[in-house]
Amino acid sequence: MQILSRLRPPTVAVVDMQGMIGPAVRPLEFTRLLLRLRDDQSVRGVVLNIDSPGGTAVGAEVITPGAVRLRRDKPVAGFVGAPGAARAPAATGPPARSCDCAARSRSRASSAGSAHRAAT
Repeated sequence: MQILSRLRPPTVAVVDMQGMIGPAVRPLEFTRLLLRLRDDQSVRGVVLNIDSPGGTAVGAEVITPGAVRLRRDKPVAGFVGAPGAARAPAATGPPARSCDCAARSRSRASSAGSAHRAAT
């Protein structure tokens, strides 16, 4: 496996976590996937796309340490969709830095608007 991971080009893995933790997202399998990504030298970072309404507390407790171990070695970003439950941020861990994306978007829109007004 290590030889193959060295031959592949560097990449960012996008991992979908969709459905209930337990029935749809199997905690042990998901944790094994996170640890394989951690060990894969071709994976430079991971994006967790979380679209889960929650699930079992035990399942979340199984997944969280795997995500934390992955974050120790590689950058991990999390995107939590609309039905994201309270435990979804635990899978990605605390943010390395915070980002108010809505404020940033408003700032870009207002500066684009003033640039447009200045040009006319």
